[in-house]
Amino acid sequence: MAVQMHSLPRAALSLVLMTALWGCTSPSSETESSRGGGGSSAKGPAVTAQPETKLFNRGLPTADVQIVRGNQALLDLQVEIAETPDVQASGLMNVRDLPPTAGMVFLFQAPARSSFHMKDTLIPLDIAFWDERMVIVDILQMVPCEQDPCQIYTPSHDYVAALEVNRGLLASKGVRLGDRVMLTRT
Repeated sequence: MAVQMHSLPRAALSLVLMTALWGCTSPSSETESSRGGGGSSAKGPAVTAQPETKLFNRGLPTADVQIVRGNQALLDLQVEIAETPDVQASGLMNVRDLPPTAGMVFLFQAPARSSFHMKDTLIPLDIAFWDERMVIVDILQMVPCEQDPCQIYTPSHDYVAALEVNRGLLASKGVRLGDRVMLTRT
């Protein structure tokens, strides 16, 4: 999956706050400021992945993600982080197998409402978008696309991050709008 960037709305105060908070988290706290990248067109991957690319063997930063409702943990994941325009443009393209508790998180420096597409993405995915409060504001289901034109997936709310996982995983764990995301870099 790749992100298709449009002009991003910039919130100067949010950017300053996120930058100030970047290093102020511990492994047990929520990371409201782990944002990066943002801002290019994804009309084709800037980084070409080879077929059968394995997750966690690509040299990308990683994190543990937990989705919670109140005090209840709904889902624990290990993810790669896409925080540069090049990595966001290629996303999970050409990945043939996504382990059940793995995924990719796209982090942005400021709130966005950019679209995602599934060009050259080989597996169906769920995508959950969360806002600056780490609250899930939209969830979409996406299907692979090998030839243009591919469907464009646009969330209904601004977001600062998006999580891609195997399609059906979020529903099977009861994840819904309003749940919170905790992200800890590993």
